[in-house]
Amino acid sequence: MGKSLLGALGAIAAISIRLIEKNRSDKRKRTNNVAPKKQIDRKVIIYRIIYFFSIIIAICGTGSLIKLTIFPSKPEIAIANLKDSDSVEQTTILEGTYKNISKNEKIWVFINSLEVNRYYPQNTFAELDANGNWSSLAYFGQERDTGKKFKIIIVLVNEDAIIQILNYLKDAVNKNDYSGMEKIPENAVIYVQKIVIRK
Repeated sequence: MGKSLLGALGAIAAISIRLIEKNRSDKRKRTNNVAPKKQIDRKVIIYRIIYFFSIIIAICGTGSLIKLTIFPSKPEIAIANLKDSDSVEQTTILEGTYKNISKNEKIWVFINSLEVNRYYPQNTFAELDANGNWSSLAYFGQERDTGKKFKIIIVLVNEDAIIQILNYLKDAVNKNDYSGMEKIPENAVIYVQKIVIRK
């Protein structure tokens, strides 16, 4: 955003200086019937130097704007405190890092029971801090599920996917049925998958 503003200011400065120089040139033509011998005008030199650098700034700023609009930075999500085949408690706090996530998107953790192949969205989306860290409380089966394998699936969800997840959670509470979802919402993008073992 700062580079884009810089580019706009550079373009404005370049145009302004060009208009000033043109105006000075027109005045000289009107006040002199005979073209005088060319002399070095210090102000003109300064204007042209500023004009040159304003053009450079405008080009750089415009390039940054094009990069942001046409090639936006892709989201990045990683898990930091677990790796494949790690052992986990029934209730575990997952932690990780993130980059380039918009305000309309959320990180949501799903737990997949490999035994029944169902997908369990956790009770709420992950908490994000301003330093690029996220955390989420995750539940791995029931007390009797010691030794079983679970897959951690970390997804980025938009508003449509969030509505689907919230509808499932609401129905689960109302019906007292936590049998899981058949599949992850179509609009959810998977970024991390780890298989862990319940203690």
